[in-house]
Amino acid sequence: MPRFVMRTHRTVIIFFCLLASLAQLTMSQSRGINIISYDIDATIAPHADAVEITVTCLIQKTDTTSQSELLLSSNSKLQAVQFFTKGRWSEIPFQFTGKDTLQLHFPLTMRQADSLTMKFRYTFPISPLGDSLLLLDRGSRWYPLIIDQIATMRLKCEVPRDYTVLSAGDLIETKVSGTTSQFIWETKLPIFKLPLVVFKSSSLKKDTTQFLRKKIILYSSAADTFRCAPILTEAKNAFLFFTNAIGEYPYKSLTLVEVPYFDGTDISSGLLMTGSRSLMEMGNGDFDALRLTVAEQWIGAGVFAKFHQPGFWFLTISLPQYFRLMYIRREKGEEAFNEALHEPLKQYERFAGKENDIPILDVDFPNSKEKGLILYGKGPLVISKLHTQLSDDQWKALLQDLYREFLGKILTFGEFQTYVSKHDKSGKSLTLLNRLVTQKGIPKE
Repeated sequence: MPRFVMRTHRTVIIFFCLLASLAQLTMSQSRGINIISYDIDATIAPHADAVEITVTCLIQKTDTTSQSELLLSSNSKLQAVQFFTKGRWSEIPFQFTGKDTLQLHFPLTMRQADSLTMKFRYTFPISPLGDSLLLLDRGSRWYPLIIDQIATMRLKCEVPRDYTVLSAGDLIETKVSGTTSQFIWETKLPIFKLPLVVFKSSSLKKDTTQFLRKKIILYSSAADTFRCAPILTEAKNAFLFFTNAIGEYPYKSLTLVEVPYFDGTDISSGLLMTGSRSLMEMGNGDFDALRLTVAEQWIGAGVFAKFHQPGFWFLTISLPQYFRLMYIRREKGEEAFNEALHEPLKQYERFAGKENDIPILDVDFPNSKEKGLILYGKGPLVISKLHTQLSDDQWKALLQDLYREFLGKILTFGEFQTYVSKHDKSGKSLTLLNRLVTQKGIPKE
């Protein structure tokens, strides 16, 4: 499964929401339906080479189109697609028309409905459960999806008794019965993706810190020698800072799990899937990646930017990077803040204002070193100048207002501009923001 990897001086992040091919896929998917909620039942039997899955979706129709396309792994064995009408389930004709592209052909009664329930029954291939961790994520296309949509999600997963299941949101219930264990995970707010993580319970040790009716949980390899306590303490401190600065975290816990083959962190709502090397760096006191990924629980995995629109990458990358810098300022002082703010600018300055430099709003995808530096180097500087133009009280009120209004929703750059105007009626802050995001080069004092 390919992933887009962003390297920020010493921070390596696998961004949670996009792969290099997403821009193409978004344009190719047909409109006509919005997936409002998922209810997923998954069963993994001992020694099985596939997950048995039933997905029930609440669908909102946006037009009377006769067909639509979803993303679902073409390696899955799809047995049936149905919709509920007149008290019974009726079949929906379907076919795979390309790599991971499932085309649905809507019967007439379905075309005329405003909302309806759809059901997918299929098996998804996996290697039989053993000592290795199993991870199915959005890029695996293990459940049917439309690439830029968010939805509430509920997952009920049954596994052999000695295995643990992690996912996004809150763990609602765990049942152990005979030879099986059942885990129910649920999100009350819409989220961008639902990962499925399964591992032998004895293969990872569990450490927990609890505070203010919240928990931070760390699952790490029992063979690791790094210290877990400093990681949990730093995650707790960052968590408390962002809670105070931005708003109340919507989930009961934030879970970190070690994924040995990652080189960075994959981010979901309530779940951070962290590579062994990154976790080792955290255990050695390099907390940059941890601070950033915790910050992204508020903007990125809590509030979602509008994909494939100007400003998406600015909100998705630059804003959480600045939150990380805000935390450094509080913990280590102004000198450390300025050093962390200007360090990546040294690389950006090499091409700032030249031919391969572009305004932040023109970054379509950070698929080059230059575009990445514009977003994580110049972007936080732009936000810092916006913060300075506003008072500290205005900046905090702006962040809390945005978070309160858009938690579990999609935020456009235009709406961000509106809220900047709302908290500075003089218009100076909006004028500054608009100038800085549409100009090339280092922002002038």
